[in-house]
Parts: sequence; structure tokens; C-alpha cells
Amino acid sequence: MPRLFVALPLPEAVREALSGLRGGLTGARWTAPANLHLTLRFIGEVDGPSVADALDALGTIDVVPLTLSLKGLGLFGPARRPGILWIDVDGGPELIELQRRVDAAIDGAGLPRDRRRFTPHITLARLRRAADDRLDRYLTTHAAAAVPPFTVDAMHLFESRLGHEGPVYSSLGAFGGLAHVGAGLDDLDDFAELEAPDDSEYPMLATSGGRVQPGFDGRGHATTSWGGPPSPWRDADIWPHGVSRRRRRR
Repeated sequence: MPRLFVALPLPEAVREALSGLRGGLTGARWTAPANLHLTLRFIGEVDGPSVADALDALGTIDVVPLTLSLKGLGLFGPARRPGILWIDVDGGPELIELQRRVDAAIDGAGLPRDRRRFTPHITLARLRRAADDRLDRYLTTHAAAAVPPFTVDAMHLFESRLGHEGPVYSSLGAFGGLAHVGAGLDDLDDFAELEAPDDSEYPMLATSGGRVQPGFDGRGHATTSWGGPPSPWRDADIWPHGVSRRRRRR
């Protein structure tokens, strides 16, 4: 059965910039540059007719160019064994509104619901081993990583299939512009990999938009490294091996 998700692909220059963050982590499975994307909605496995339903639903959305910027690394998963390394995406209210419309369209088409909170991010790597000092050093070294504003003008319905070297994504339909146009990409030389001050402390679970992202215990219950209350957040990205990893709320 087709495994679907809706996403914004990234301009080539942005993907090349993010490739500079690869390496330096034991056991990391880095996202192939061609696969870097911003997930708007994970749909999951559906039957053949549902693909047409998804395409029809997305076709009702007026996609306007969005200006995005990337800044700030974070981790998803338990503090002692995080599973995902990501970079935060700032797309302003326009991105949030587009994602809301995608959710409404997909839900209205009767496709599988996804009640997970939308956390704009781009998955850089999946971490296979427990966090160690190397991960702390990596986060500190790349704490200033950022990509200046750029523009995307189309979203895609993607199919994900597991290949010999990981998931392979194929676009089933584009909505909006037929290509992604970079705005301000001449400034990508400013992509920052500056070392943080010696007295800085980078949290094991980094922040997104000023909010600390929680982890989860062995039962799937939300926890936080800072001792605060659990969050209803659950990862909305696509996991390897053709499995959608779900997190339960407390």
C-alpha cells in the first residue's frame, strides 16, 4: 500500500548548505540531501483510491510562496537516547496557515487522521546509539547553525518506499509553483557553524520557538529534561523501515 506524506521540498542551495552539518556523530544515519524536506502532514499507508482522494483534496488549496528560514538544532526522543536530530523552521503565520489548510483538506477527504502537533522542522539525522559527550559537543559546535531566508512556492504529495539504502521519496503531485525559487540564497555563505562560547550550555532537548521539546519514557509518556510538565507533542516526521513511530499522550 502507498505510504503518503505532504511536504515542502527544499531548494538545492539550502540542501547543500545543510549538508555541511553532516558528520561528527557516531551511529547517525544522515538524511540524504535529496530527501531533505519539511513535512506538513503525514498520512500513512492508504489504498490506491485514497491517493486520488488526497490529490483532489490538496488541489483545493491555494499555495502561495512562503519565506522560510532555518535556525537552531534540536532533538526528538528520550533525553538519554534521542532518536532524531533536526533544525528548526521559521515560516511565520503563513506556514502555520498552510499546514492548517492541509490538515483540513486531508481530514475532509476521509484519510487517516494525524492528531500530532505540528512542529516545523527538518530532520537531519536519525541517531541509532545513546547520546554521549560527542552529541553534546556536536550541538555546542553547531549551536549557531542557520540558513538565511529563502522561498518555496510549491508543496508535494510524496510516496515513501523503503529502498536498500533507506526511504525513497517520489512526488505524486505538485501544488503551487512547479519549481522552488530561492530568495536571498546568495547569502548562503553566511551559513553559520560558529562555536558557542565556552560558558554556554546547550540543553539535551533543545528549544523550538522558545519552547523546550519533551522526550518520552519507555512507555511513550512525555518527559522533559528540565523537569517540567509533560507535553502532548508527538513526532510528526517519517521514520525509517516503513514504520510510523507514534507517541501516546499521558
